[in-house]
Amino acid sequence: MENKLEQLFQVDNEEWLTTLPTYQQKMIKQLVDSTNSYEEAAKQWLNAMPENTFPFGAEQPRNIFIEKVRDEIEKFLSGDEKYADEHKQLLSSSEVLQKTLVSSVSAAIAPVIGKAAAYIMPVVVLVFMTMTKMADQPMVMAGQSSNTVLLSEADSADDMRWDQAFSRSPDALAKLAAAAMAEYHAGKTQELDPEKL
Repeated sequence: MENKLEQLFQVDNEEWLTTLPTYQQKMIKQLVDSTNSYEEAAKQWLNAMPENTFPFGAEQPRNIFIEKVRDEIEKFLSGDEKYADEHKQLLSSSEVLQKTLVSSVSAAIAPVIGKAAAYIMPVVVLVFMTMTKMADQPMVMAGQSSNTVLLSEADSADDMRWDQAFSRSPDALAKLAAAAMAEYHAGKTQELDPEKL
């Protein structure tokens, strides 16, 4: 039965977008193209409607909200007892499609999140796109959390941004390195003592 879910993640990422209504497909595609990160696209989606994140706190509502959505998706996919009925019903159908999974997960976690399924569907799709990108099957089924997957993707995106920044400024980096070496040779530096940090 779990094999049905695994097969859903052995597709091209773009197939997940087709599970959304057309207007959301276009918006999410633009966000993904502009950020080059599913995590950032999800955050921007949530930024577009800040009033929808207030129940999760005023300081960092989007981060808390997206973490809650990821946690609930993980619980659903791993068969957590909270979603046992919905999970069983999904797997008992003769054919499980990406659209069925997105709809089922969104509808099941919406009351827990306290938001409409239509509002969180794009975030669910972006999480699934990340899972598809990172492996041939959902990471939660392999024992890793969806948060771990998204953090890994965020790290990759950060690494790419740093690489781009460094490649645009090799002269500045060379100057900084030369200045650091000059300070070292002039005796203006100290050995780092981790105990004093």
